[in-house]
Amino acid sequence: MHGNEVFQRVRHALAQVEAERNVRVLYACESGSRAWGFASRDSDYDVRFLYVHLRDAQPGRVRSLPRLYAFDK
Repeated sequence: MHGNEVFQRVRHALAQVEAERNVRVLYACESGSRAWGFASRDSDYDVRFLYVHLRDAQPGRVRSLPRLYAFDK
């Protein structure tokens, strides 16, 4: 996969997370072997992100999203 294609797929996946979980993604970054320059041809694409709940959030309660969104190259 080329850089722009990966970028578009990640943006689409993050938009799905926002829509399905009623959150707003504030920041996303590449992590894992690609971020550290150790990727091989069959390495996946790891993305971590910060988010906030848009409504119905309980003040002071921290929640995390399960690892539901993964895709291979």
